[in-house]
Amino acid sequence: MECGTKGFIPEELSEKETMNEGLAERHAYTVLCGKTVNGHKYITVRNPWKSMTRVYDMTVDKNNKASYTAKSHEGEESGIFDMELNDFMGHMNWIFLNEKVA
Repeated sequence: MECGTKGFIPEELSEKETMNEGLAERHAYTVLCGKTVNGHKYITVRNPWKSMTRVYDMTVDKNNKASYTAKSHEGEESGIFDMELNDFMGHMNWIFLNEKVA
């Protein structure tokens, strides 16, 4: 399964792929799995470039409502990272599922 990000700025203004808090615009990622951690849902993805990932500073209020601040993280050699589900849905433009798995 794979997914791809949408453009962060209008195409006519961008001559190159740009980064936004660890995500490249118009870029494909591999979807590895989904998981729930302490009641919060995440999608695990892999950046094939392997050099840039997204991490979160998370705060949880007294009603267990989480808020996230995303930021870039360099140096993760695997390119694998977790995206909070709402963040994933807000940044991915397409998801492709190959039904024929060998």
